[in-house]
Amino acid sequence: MAPEKNTTAGPEDATSDNGSIEHQRGNFQSFYLEGWRLQVLTLAMCLGLFLASLESTIVSTSLISISNSLHGFQRSSWIVASYLLSYTGFLLIIAKLSDVFGRKSMMVFCLCLFIAFSIGCGFAQTMTQLIVLRAFQGIGGGGISTLTFVILPENVSPAQYPMYAAIVSATLALSSLLGPIIGGAICDNTTWRWVFLLNGPAGAVALVLLLISLPGNPPSSESLVQKLRKVDYLGTFLVLSSTVLFVTALEQGGTGHSWKSKLVLALLVTSIMLFFVCLTWSWNLHHRGNPQEPMVAWNLLTDRFCLGLFLNSFFMGSVFLSAIIILPQQFQVVFQDSPAKAGYRLLCVTLVSPLFTGIAGYLTQKQKVPPLYILIVAQALAVLGCGLASSLPESSREYPASGYGYQVIMGAGFGLGLSTAIMAAPQAFNKKYMAVGMGTINQMRALGMSIGVSICANILSKTLSSAVADQLLPNQFRAVLGSAEAINSISPELQNQVRHAFAVGFTRQMQAICGLAGAGLLSTLIMIEKKPRFLQA
Repeated sequence: MAPEKNTTAGPEDATSDNGSIEHQRGNFQSFYLEGWRLQVLTLAMCLGLFLASLESTIVSTSLISISNSLHGFQRSSWIVASYLLSYTGFLLIIAKLSDVFGRKSMMVFCLCLFIAFSIGCGFAQTMTQLIVLRAFQGIGGGGISTLTFVILPENVSPAQYPMYAAIVSATLALSSLLGPIIGGAICDNTTWRWVFLLNGPAGAVALVLLLISLPGNPPSSESLVQKLRKVDYLGTFLVLSSTVLFVTALEQGGTGHSWKSKLVLALLVTSIMLFFVCLTWSWNLHHRGNPQEPMVAWNLLTDRFCLGLFLNSFFMGSVFLSAIIILPQQFQVVFQDSPAKAGYRLLCVTLVSPLFTGIAGYLTQKQKVPPLYILIVAQALAVLGCGLASSLPESSREYPASGYGYQVIMGAGFGLGLSTAIMAAPQAFNKKYMAVGMGTINQMRALGMSIGVSICANILSKTLSSAVADQLLPNQFRAVLGSAEAINSISPELQNQVRHAFAVGFTRQMQAICGLAGAGLLSTLIMIEKKPRFLQA
């Protein structure tokens, strides 16, 4: 591909000899990649992002095999939770640290961390070992995910950015959707350890491609000591602790412990207090001109367009992950599908979502449609799809054909929303705040996913408790909540009643995420401007 001059960078632009576009902006110099380097970098980022995101959902269909092998069924939920906790907690932190220590250094560090601890998970001999190793694996995975979206706009010209943002966003959506299918296929054909060990060779390929294609960190006159002084250590602690405590409370509330339990209440209250302390600290650093760079950019939180983008990502994340968890569960429990067949039934979402990320890129890049309009349509489609899905009859023995049409509507909304939020970032954040802005988008999306899944889990638990808890032994009830296969172990006369209770619970869950999508639509409206921003090539 021949280098194409970037017409927005000014008359001082020039095409360099290494397949990139050199441009001057103020007192710094940077390069837009072109040709083979851009293609290789995109492949490296997509592969790394795919692996990191896949780990969030791939173990969902492997938990029974893992817990049977390591003899730890009671703690099996922490295999998922430990990864999500560290993954979510470090999204913003690593994005901000890349401002200080450089994008390439941090990305290489996160990839190495992810690869090393993935291999460690594959060789874990006890449940405790696996849970601890998964937590460190999550730090690397979170770093890969957030840095991918930071590196992208800095190395892709504005003219090509929507297309590449759509490709990377489609990778994110596809990895989350394929996780349960791939995990089930691995466990059906080999040992569960390959769920983690496969990240070794695949991650090594991503690392080599990244080292070849990503430009090195720009020269800096600052010493390591000076860089360390710029780190907002208190802000880092506050962001990490408030996020981890909050997500832990969501994981435990209503399932492992009652929402009224002292543990859950203490976690929630402490996390909320730390969050407000974090905001106060960020405001203080912002207004007093401290050399430390605040972990949370106060000026982004007070900008209406940026705030709307954060809230949109939060609610779209909550709806997206909740839906792709609810639907396969519904297929397996209510319609008694195998995990593989449940995955096939989800193909309408799996295929449509990446397709509409491409459509979003075309609309913003070629048709100059403002991202705001696409975000509004995306949330509206999510509301419509989830609302229609909640209207399906609960007594049906077969999944209605109309349900696939509703999945298409949901998939279209997910594809448009997930990619357009990334495409709108250059219109919301300047270069100085690009990393922390992208990090905040990813942090809000991940928090939304945790809250959405927690809400749905509690709705299902409450529905089943009121319908069948008094007819099942406590251990039977816990087993039924944890695995669809456990329903086959109860008496035949109770199985139909339990499956109907699940069907009612799934309907209520879909109604809840329809409400979350509606809140996302309302929050997006605060981004409305007299002259909506659009992507400029």
